[in-house]
Amino acid sequence: MGNATALAHDAILDALPPGFWQEEQTMQLMVLGVVGAWAWDVLVSLGDEYRMFRRCGIRLPDVVYVLARLTTGWFFGVTTAFVIAPIHNCHVVARVQSSAASIQIPFNALLFLFRIRAVFHEKRIVFFAFVVLWLGLFGTCMSALLSLDATPLPGTGRCLEITAQKTAAASLVYGAVYDTLVFAAISTQLVLFYQHAGRTWKVFLTGRGMGDMSRILLQTSQQYYIVTVGFTILCSALVLTPSVPPPYSNTSILLSAFFTNAMATRIYRNLKNRPPPGDTDMVITQLNFGRPGTDSSRIVSAALGDTRATRRTTVSEFDLARSLKARRDDDEGDPVVTTQPK
Repeated sequence: MGNATALAHDAILDALPPGFWQEEQTMQLMVLGVVGAWAWDVLVSLGDEYRMFRRCGIRLPDVVYVLARLTTGWFFGVTTAFVIAPIHNCHVVARVQSSAASIQIPFNALLFLFRIRAVFHEKRIVFFAFVVLWLGLFGTCMSALLSLDATPLPGTGRCLEITAQKTAAASLVYGAVYDTLVFAAISTQLVLFYQHAGRTWKVFLTGRGMGDMSRILLQTSQQYYIVTVGFTILCSALVLTPSVPPPYSNTSILLSAFFTNAMATRIYRNLKNRPPPGDTDMVITQLNFGRPGTDSSRIVSAALGDTRATRRTTVSEFDLARSLKARRDDDEGDPVVTTQPK
């Protein structure tokens, strides 16, 4: 029995494709590099996060922000253990890794659903359409929970990953489609508020003629889309290409998760921490996603930092439908915001 088992183990190792161990070593370096970059991004963001939570408190979008960070960190931690630590149960670890990879996608996407809520707060049918799209993304990702499996490589403490390529790629493709629709919807809505006699493309490309908040929303959406969707499409192509070695295609999923999480969270922090230009010291302090139909459900609390007074006002969260229309004829002005003194 011992000889038969040893021969079976040798047969498994001999059946590995040429260059397998070299690919594994390269994958280890790539994984450590991506995880190190993400850890550095988390560390340098701590100051911004402290200011954000101290100023705003913690509300539902902030909880989603934290969950996006935690689930991405969970995915990276399990992946790191998978590639560098001796594994005794490859099947279980692979299932945990695929679950982490699937769960972090909808949490990162949910951060932009709140942005849709703000931009289309007077068009509930549009918002609910995107809620349905997000639920579809969530369902697609849940179907990929068990898309990764692994078998042990005898005598090595290593595992051979087995990926259900079509299932894994489906969540990536759906995510790219979702991001595209979010980007198109936000950009179209903002540009239409500021279109000036045939200057729509100029407004879209430069943001000139828009108020500061609108320009931030537009340009950060552009930055996120250009970076993340490009990597998502590349990752999907690698996963679906049979000639690409599995270690490389699987590592590309990690790279896509890094850029998605880093960009989504950075944009969220910058939007909440950035004070508007000008003489006012008004600072955005919260993104409140409350009950529809109430003024308090769509607010950004603001502190008008006059050193001679401590008066606070409440303004509608990105009150685009009113403030932007009120300044459509003002080419370079910022949106006028209706305030409701407490």
